[in-house]
Amino acid sequence: MDDFFKTGKQVILDECRSLQAFAEGLDQDAFEKSIQLLLETARAEQKIFLTGVGKSRQIGDKICATLRSTGLIALELDPVSALHGDLGMVHKDDVVIALSYSGTTEEIVTLMQSLGSIQARIIAVTGNPKSPIATGAEVHLNVDVDREACPLNLAPTSSALCMLALGDALAMTLMSARKIDREDFARNHPAGALGRALTLKAEQMMRPLNRIVLATNDTPVNDAIDEMNRQRCGATVIRDQDGHLTGIFTHGDFARSYRDDSFDGNAAIVNFMTHNPISVRREACARDVLELFEQHRIEDLVVVDAQATPVGIIDLQDISRLGFLAGGDES
Repeated sequence: MDDFFKTGKQVILDECRSLQAFAEGLDQDAFEKSIQLLLETARAEQKIFLTGVGKSRQIGDKICATLRSTGLIALELDPVSALHGDLGMVHKDDVVIALSYSGTTEEIVTLMQSLGSIQARIIAVTGNPKSPIATGAEVHLNVDVDREACPLNLAPTSSALCMLALGDALAMTLMSARKIDREDFARNHPAGALGRALTLKAEQMMRPLNRIVLATNDTPVNDAIDEMNRQRCGATVIRDQDGHLTGIFTHGDFARSYRDDSFDGNAAIVNFMTHNPISVRREACARDVLELFEQHRIEDLVVVDAQATPVGIIDLQDISRLGFLAGGDES
C-alpha cells in the first residue's frame, strides 16, 4: 500500500515540476500575440474554435467552456466533422486554436489546409515548434515537457496539464483585458451555487428590521436579552438617534460580560456592545457576504444602506439554510 501512495504522490510532484518549468519557459512574445489576436476576435464578436483529437480534444472542450463562461463566442470543432461539412461554421478571421502535443496529428494537418483557404487565423499549441501544425500557424505556443508523469513516459499527463494551464492563462488574461467583473460573470452563471453566490444580494438574504432586535445606546442590556430570547435572534442591532449603526450586541458579548462580577443587567447596552461592527451594503452579492463571515469569524452581519442605516441582519444560520456552506462548484 505504501508503494501505491508513493507512486501517486510522485505523479503529482512530477506534474508540479513540469508546470513550473513550463511557466518559466513560456514564450512572452507568442503569448502576447495570442492575446492580441483573441482580443481582436472578441471585439469583432467573431468566433473562437478549439480543435484537437483524443486527449487534446477533451482539453480543448474544457478551454472552450471556460472561454464561453467569460462571454466569448467559443465552439468545439471536431476536425473530422469539419472536413465533412462543419467547416461551414468557420468564417474569415475567426480564430482556431489547434491542440496537438506531437504537432503532427493527421486530421489537424489536413484541417489546417482548409482553414487557410477561408483565411481563418490559427494559434497552434504543440510540444514541437518544428512540427507542421506549429509552422503552419500564425502563432505557436510551445507546451513541451521533458518527461510525462506517466511511469512509462507515454500517457499524456504533464503535457496535458500544461496544455490545460495554458488555456486557463489565455482565458483569464482575456477576462482581465476585457475588464469582466463579477456582474458580467454572474450573467453567464445564473444557476447553481456559483450563480447564487454572484447574483443573490445581501438584502435578499437578510432578516428585515421587523424580524430582528433593535436598541439604542441606553437600552438596558436585560431588555435586549429578553427580546433576543423572545424573537430567537442571536444579536441586537444598536442605532443612534439618527438611526445610524453604532454597535451590535450578541450572545457572545453577553457571555463575556456575564463572567465579570461587576455585570449589571440594568446597565446601558452601550457598555457591553461591540462598537463599529462589521457591516455590509444591502446591494453586495452573496460572495462578498461569505468572505466577510470567513474573514472576520463572525456569526451575525449587519446589512446597511448607503447612509449606514441598518436595514437587516444576516445570521450564520441563514447562510447555512441557503446552502452556501456545503459546496463551492458551479452546479
